[in-house]
Order: sequence, then structure tokens, then C-alpha cells
Amino acid sequence: MRKSRQTFHLCIGWFLVLCARGSNGIAAQCVRTSRDGGLRGQSGLQEVCEEVVMKKFGTICAVLAFSTGGFAANILVYDGGGPQAGIQTALTDLGMAFDLRNPGNPVTAADLTSHNVLIAGWNYLGDMSGLSPSVLAAGITGNVLLSGHDPEVHASWGNTSADTFLAQAVWFGQAGGGTGLVALGDYSEAFAWLPASWGVSATGGFSAEKVSSFTFAGLASGVYAGLTPAAMSDWGQSYHARFNAWGTSFAAFELANGNTEVVTIGAVIPEPATILLLGLGGAALLRRRSTLQEYPNHQNPEGCGLI
Repeated sequence: MRKSRQTFHLCIGWFLVLCARGSNGIAAQCVRTSRDGGLRGQSGLQEVCEEVVMKKFGTICAVLAFSTGGFAANILVYDGGGPQAGIQTALTDLGMAFDLRNPGNPVTAADLTSHNVLIAGWNYLGDMSGLSPSVLAAGITGNVLLSGHDPEVHASWGNTSADTFLAQAVWFGQAGGGTGLVALGDYSEAFAWLPASWGVSATGGFSAEKVSSFTFAGLASGVYAGLTPAAMSDWGQSYHARFNAWGTSFAAFELANGNTEVVTIGAVIPEPATILLLGLGGAALLRRRSTLQEYPNHQNPEGCGLI
């Protein structure tokens, strides 16, 4: 039950360590790739570096996920219905077992205690009344992912990027130090059912296509492993909600429309047993920052560029 959570934080910790290695690993590969590929300028180097980092990160996470047994089985799904509801089919196609709740069988405090993650499917003319803000405020104690995407709809149409995003979102949600939440595109209510104390304000009721970038927090989350902004775009209505404000525990994960809109936000709650590894990764980053300050032209003593 806890294996997937430990796997997630091992991934994050090792991701930070990889980012901090500089010329001994990632940075040297970035510069070598940049030179071989003929890229010029900071933006080109940054794109190559991000690709290298994510390839290494994805490899580590894949190895750890397989070695620890993959998904936990205690997933709770809330399906509000509506003409395009598809979360049950999408998760079943991914091989995930789950317990089901709906407006006639609401999510309770006991439900949240006995499950690792609650998945709230995309809401188009559905009914979210089975999700009580007070129950969520008390019972959601782990990772939270809120997204304007409706991946379950597009996964059913054969969109492999939507399928990947959904699977990794569930993994992220169940990987925190408590009961997590993954809430997908809310066209009709714009996530108004969330606890007011979370400080989340969103706009729904529209459709848009172009994702522009992932933030550092988004990349570190593992939700976008193996994905690119282009892969999250042009789904034939890629997202249906954007976030305007959020509480201090959240961070923007994904930006769209020329980086002017926030499509996905998340909050990470580590398990105590894995905080040490996160701390080691953070300490390594601080050490690398010190090196950057010592060599302000972004070159290390061996002549390799640094991220």
C-alpha cells in the first residue's frame, strides 16, 4: 500500500540530486548535445537540458516503479455523471481497481481514511454534490493535483498522451504522505466544491488547445514524465479550466496560451520516511548554486555549461 508513495519520493529526491550534479553528469551531457546538435543561445541549451533531465528522471522512476509493485489498489473514484463522464472506463482500461462514489453515495470521512487517493472525474453537466468541502478539508492530507484537462475523455479516443497523463496523475495523487486528491477538468463548476481554505479560484466553461510549458515544480512532480507541452496540446479541446489563484501549499505545474494561463496546479505532501532523501537532494542543489555563484559566467572549471 505504501510502496508507490515511497517510490514517488525516491524519484523526487534523485531528481534533485541529478539536477545538482552539474558538469559531472547532466550539464556536461547538455553542453555536448547542444554542440553536436548545432543549437545556439540559452533557450536552445535550456530545451536540451530539460530533455536530458527528464529522460534520466523518467528512467529512474520507471525502474523504481517496477521494482516496488506499481499502483496501489485502494483508489476511490467520484463520478458525477454527465453526458461525457468516462473516468470509470479510463481507469479500468489502465488496469486500476477502484471503489466508486457518486451523488447518491457521497464521499465520507471514512472513505478518505481507508483509501490512498480520491479521483474526481471531469465534470461536464455532472453533479459534484457528493463531494463535501468540509469532508475534503479534513480528509485530504496528501498530494493534490487539480487540472483543467479531461484526459479520460481523450484517452478513450486513443490519445496516448492523455492516457499517460492520467496514469501519472493517479500515481502522483497516491504517492504523498496521506490521502491524495486528483481532480480533473471541471467545465461546469470550476472546482467550486473544493474547501474554501485551499484558496483555489478557477474559471471553467471554455475549451482551449495550446499548452506552452511545464514549470520546474511540474517537471519534478513526475506527472509529465515522457510528455512535452506539444503532447499535451491539440487534443481537440485540450483543457476546459484555468486557475486564477491558489493557497500557499500549491504551485503552478503547467502553463498555456503563451504562458498566460495556469492549466494545472499541485501540492506535494511528503512522507516523513522520505523527507531525508528530499533534504539530501535539496542540499546538493544548494551546493551547486554555490558553484554557480563562484563561476558567474555559468562555466565550471572543466569548461562545461551548467543548468
